[in-house]
Amino acid sequence: MGWLVNGVYWLAVIVVAKRRWPLAACLGGTASIMAFSVLLGDGFSRLDLSAWGDGYWFWSGSTVLLTCAALLLDASPARKGHQNGAS
Repeated sequence: MGWLVNGVYWLAVIVVAKRRWPLAACLGGTASIMAFSVLLGDGFSRLDLSAWGDGYWFWSGSTVLLTCAALLLDASPARKGHQNGAS
């Protein structure tokens, strides 16, 4: 299942390029859950987190970063049509 994450992640990147923030957040969240579920499938041990290399943490972290960015952009006042400043 680990390799399927890449497909979902790149689909989310394409959706981000189209500025479809809610869909990007959904796809990014799905990729994040899939990336971290790899830990459970491979006999995850709390004491053995260092066994996962830096590449895994950057890879899974990138899915979380994409999700957070899409959520923040979706919730931004500029996107919602709100103006900053006094009336």
